[in-house]
Order: sequence, then C-alpha cells, then structure tokens
Amino acid sequence: MGTQAKQPFAVPEFSPQRVRLWATFARQASRGEEMSMVSWAFLAFWWELHMVSSFARVVPNVEAGYIPDAVGWLNMLVQETGHALWQWREVLRQMASQEALPAHYRDCFEDAQQQVARLSALLPQIGAYGLMLCSQYDLLIPPDLQQAVMVEAAAS
Repeated sequence: MGTQAKQPFAVPEFSPQRVRLWATFARQASRGEEMSMVSWAFLAFWWELHMVSSFARVVPNVEAGYIPDAVGWLNMLVQETGHALWQWREVLRQMASQEALPAHYRDCFEDAQQQVARLSALLPQIGAYGLMLCSQYDLLIPPDLQQAVMVEAAAS
C-alpha cells in the first residue's frame, strides 16, 4: 500500500470570477479579432478544467500505490497545461497586435499575462514531480513529462 502523499504542487483552481471577466469582455466584443480572443480564452478555460480534474487523480493514485497511474495522470496534466498555456499565449499575441488597448481589454490582458506566468511556472513542477516518481519506482518517463523536465532544465 502507498504512503500518505502531500500535494506536490498546486494547480490553479478554476475561477468563475475570471470567466465572468472574460464574459464581460465578450459582451463588449464588436469585431472579429475580439471574438477570436474570447474564443481562445474560453478554450483555455476548458483546458484548465481538465487540468483540475487530472490533478485531482494524482495524489489519490500515489497514496494507493498506483504509481504508474499517477505518472499517467501527470503526463496528461502536462499535456493539458501545455494546451491551456498555448491558448493564453495566443490571446496575448492577438491583444498585443491591437494598436491601442481599449480600457475593457486591460483587465483581460492582465489576467492572460498572469495565467501565462502561472502555467509556465507549473509545467516544470509537474515534470520534476513526475521525474521523481519515475526515478523512485524505476519507471520510464513518459514523453510529455520528459519535455516538462527539459523545460525546467533549460530555465535553470
């Protein structure tokens, strides 16, 4: 049987307040570019919901001694985090291409910047934890976890 595992890192909780912020932005959107930004943001939210779900499966699997399953969920979490990160970066790219940010963009722009920073910091943490489990239990490192570990090494 496994041991009592503590949470190795924190996945940002899904925030209805952030969704409301972007829904307000969507109500004010009047151009195709703005609707595109909203679409990217809501796709990112979709991935973030999946991140929370995958993360919720990691610690119980470790505690139950199902380390290969926990590693699988960590690998899935890396994929989901990468997708959400890509979506938020696309939002920022599109916002930055606007000549001047209207006032109603600013809060959303800041939210996207903060989420990119959070998710960018999260990826190497997931990778490091996955690497530790794989090393400790002599498991092969799944490709996406391996990539997250390489991101951490490149950042060092």
